[in-house]
Amino acid sequence: MSKIEILLIDDSLAFNHLTRLTIKQAGIECTVTEVHNGLRGIEYLKEAEIIPHIILLDINMPVMDGFEFLEEYMAAGIDKNLSHIYMLTSSSQEADKQRALSYHSVKGYFEKPLEKNDLLSIIAGIKNQ
Repeated sequence: MSKIEILLIDDSLAFNHLTRLTIKQAGIECTVTEVHNGLRGIEYLKEAEIIPHIILLDINMPVMDGFEFLEEYMAAGIDKNLSHIYMLTSSSQEADKQRALSYHSVKGYFEKPLEKNDLLSIIAGIKNQ
């Protein structure tokens, strides 16, 4: 697999910084593109020349939240199983987890901050496909 492309969709600058640090500490060679709400994520994906391997998606964001992003992602025809979406959220509510995992595009659900072992598990999952 060539260099891993990650799209980070989260409005929290602090958590985005922590996620980038975790990626760096894990020694994963990748490109991380960061947008701060679901609408910008959709716009990015519609215009992107390279579809990201991984999308790390928060639930609670302004403008368009994670669930609205998932609906628009499928409705816009972007969902071609090219990206693996992982919810990365501060929500520990079981209802949010079950709702997120009900989308076939969502491959996993992680609470912030992203742990190194979780990140390595995500990377291993996409490399094995």
